[in-house]
Amino acid sequence: MLRLELGYYCRLFDIAAGETGDDFFGARFGQGLMTQQNFDAVSKLVVGAPTVRDALVALAENYRWIQENSSLQFKHVQIGIMNK
Repeated sequence: MLRLELGYYCRLFDIAAGETGDDFFGARFGQGLMTQQNFDAVSKLVVGAPTVRDALVALAENYRWIQENSSLQFKHVQIGIMNK
């Protein structure tokens, strides 16, 4: 099996998009990889969570099983509203 570092992999899609003239080449390629099995795994993690926060935590903790050699991290940011 051929393995590419993520940077090379992304560059490959940039080149393919340029060569084909299809700015959405990578997205179209990805559509072909999204099987019902992939959706089932993600949906079970997210839909089975009691809160949105729990869903995001479960997704981040298990992302390496969904996307090999990648990680997903969420950061909580407090946004304040200024009164005039």
